[in-house]
Amino acid sequence: MFRFRDGTGDESTFKAGQLELPDYLKDTANPKKVLPRAKTSVHVEAFFPFFTAIGKNRYIRHVVSLEELTVDDPENPRKIVKAGNLGLSREEHSLISVRASLDNLDESWSLNKNSPEDLSLFLTCGYQDGKRFGDPHAIYCATKIGAQVVGFLAIPKDRDHAANGLQMFLERDGRLPE
Repeated sequence: MFRFRDGTGDESTFKAGQLELPDYLKDTANPKKVLPRAKTSVHVEAFFPFFTAIGKNRYIRHVVSLEELTVDDPENPRKIVKAGNLGLSREEHSLISVRASLDNLDESWSLNKNSPEDLSLFLTCGYQDGKRFGDPHAIYCATKIGAQVVGFLAIPKDRDHAANGLQMFLERDGRLPE
C-alpha cells in the first residue's frame, strides 16, 4: 500500500546525497525512500495495480498512479530521473478519484466498469530486446488522494524456467512505465 510520499527506495545501492534529486522530490520527508535500489538478482518484475481506496468502503478498481524512479545512466549515475508512470498520470488519477468520490458510491467503482481481465500489468524491470531496463529503481507515490494498493511479482534470475515462461506472458500483456 502506498500513500503520498511513500516509496520503496533505500540506501542499499546509493546513499542519501549521492544522487541529485529532481526538484519535486527535494522536499520529501525521507529522501531514502526515493533512492533507486539494484535489482541484480531479479530476472523480471511485474507490477499489478489493484485499487485506490478513497474513503470509507470506497475504492476504484485497477486505478493507481505511482512513479518508477531510476538513474540517468546506470553505468555512471548522477541523478534520479522518472522512468515513467505505473498506472495513470497524477492528473488522470486525481480527476478519476474526485469523480468517483462525488458519485456518492456505496460500492467499488472501476475505470472500465469491467472485470480483472482489464487489469493492466506493468514491468518494473527486466529485459527488452536483450537490454536490461528498470535496474536500479524505486517506486514512489506522488499523488495525495487515497491509499493505493498494488502488487509486485519478482522472478529471480536463478529460476530460468519460470522466468522464461513469465517473460513470455509479460511481453504479451505487460507494459513498460509510461
